Amino acid sequence: AVRGAGERLAAARGIATSGMRPLAAVIRSSGAHRSMLFDHVKKLWVLERIAGDIGRWLEAQGFFELNGIEVPLFWPTLRADLPGETIYSFPLHQDYATTRSRRAWRLWIPLRDADGHFGSMKVAVGSHRRGPYEYVGKDTSYPHLSDEEIRRQGFEVRTLDIPAGMVVLFDPMIVHGSVPNLSDRTKYVLLLHLQDLAAFVDPDDRSDPLAQFL
Repeated sequence: AVRGAGERLAAARGIATSGMRPLAAVIRSSGAHRSMLFDHVKKLWVLERIAGDIGRWLEAQGFFELNGIEVPLFWPTLRADLPGETIYSFPLHQDYATTRSRRAWRLWIPLRDADGHFGSMKVAVGSHRRGPYEYVGKDTSYPHLSDEEIRRQGFEVRTLDIPAGMVVLFDPMIVHGSVPNLSDRTKYVLLLHLQDLAAFVDPDDRSDPLAQFL
């Protein structure tokens, strides 16, 4: 169904796919309207259904109770890295832009095989146990940890090499970043956010470890 929608959009707009998947070609050709289109792609009903299934499974397995999650917040988003495009690749960072609870997890699920060629995620092993870190904040659109800070901390940075559909469950405090897609196909990753409303950050409490993320 998604491929069919891409074909209809490409035909209606006179976009030549040139061997690229139709939807990816439409997204790349959307110019100033790209973010509007992709924002709606992220709202595909199939993604909501997958998220619901996984959320119910986590609850049934006792994951919420085990981690003290009293009032679960759970929502999906989608990441798509087009072939040969690195402008949206994220440097090494923690999930400061979305983490608003002291009890939080992320689920990273590649919808196609992920590795150093097809694109993936890299993680600084053990980095969620330390911090706060010194971030590069000047002359960048995305604050991040520098290579010097990674070396100073002595972190081993690993690239995940995993098949489609495998779930990577991680603490959003872990330092991680994008591995660019060097292939000729789009990298699609489903991201699920799990947080606890009962442990929501207090912006006025400067002793809260998440206050720096605000």
